[in-house]
Amino acid sequence: MKYIISENTEITLNEESVVAIGNFDGVHIAHQRLIKEAIDFATRSRMQSVVLTFRPHTAHLFDRFGSPHLIMSYEEKIEEIGRLGVDIIIEQRFDEIFANLSREEFLSGYMRQLQTRAIFIGFDFKFGRDGTSNTEHLLEFGRKTGVFIYVLKPQSLLGTTISSTKIRNLLLEGNIELANQFLGRRYYISGSVIPGKMLGRSLGFPTANIPIVNRLSPREGVYLTNTIIEGMRYKSVSNVGRTSHNKEITLLETHILDFDGELYDKRVRVEFIKFLRPEIRFSSMEELVSTIKKDINTARMIFGEMSESN
Repeated sequence: MKYIISENTEITLNEESVVAIGNFDGVHIAHQRLIKEAIDFATRSRMQSVVLTFRPHTAHLFDRFGSPHLIMSYEEKIEEIGRLGVDIIIEQRFDEIFANLSREEFLSGYMRQLQTRAIFIGFDFKFGRDGTSNTEHLLEFGRKTGVFIYVLKPQSLLGTTISSTKIRNLLLEGNIELANQFLGRRYYISGSVIPGKMLGRSLGFPTANIPIVNRLSPREGVYLTNTIIEGMRYKSVSNVGRTSHNKEITLLETHILDFDGELYDKRVRVEFIKFLRPEIRFSSMEELVSTIKKDINTARMIFGEMSESN
């Protein structure tokens, strides 16, 4: 896979391309289907498959309410798209210059530079200055130029249309299990472990701490999780909550079961399996320790049930 960061509109490709376009935040199962359809079409047509995505999220400029909190980091998004087997990923800087491209400039200029022979987009795709052009304009462009246009219809699961917005709401509710179904994999947060206040370690429950920044924070509380460290998967219990010394920072604190190792500055990935309970204010240190022990026992019990069911 080739990964291209485009800071302007001058990017060019030298081979005929099939291009899937979108923000693809979360790379959920509808995104995956669209990208796989593009890859399959490119393979049959003996062209290169390309995913065109944007940084920052296009709503950063288009939406008067501001950019949504992202389901995943941009780096995680590129990684997940790459897993699908696409030939080229273009991460286009989405600034005012790019946003102000007219419909003609985007289609006959920018997309032509990519040697585009087919375009794959979702049903709600908008483009051009102020986001005023839509799939109908794109289909008209295809009829005039011979460029193949594929519009993915709304995809649903359990009677609900799959969307990044829906998944964000599920995460905010703590409905991890349903969010994972919409994502087609476990929701995760990855990052480098930072030093904490050592409270967990002093109580006998050391934690790997990852600040949750520049992305959506799921509902505050305790979760059943798996933690991936250098390719190895460990059972764990995680807490999402504000730090006591800075209420502006949300921290992911993960206690890894049966693990004894140094993790500071190491990059880990925490996969969310199930919401266990909301955050609690404790009246004493004894109550805190007792509750942590209960959380760990609950986690071990659920992991045991999961092993038996498999």
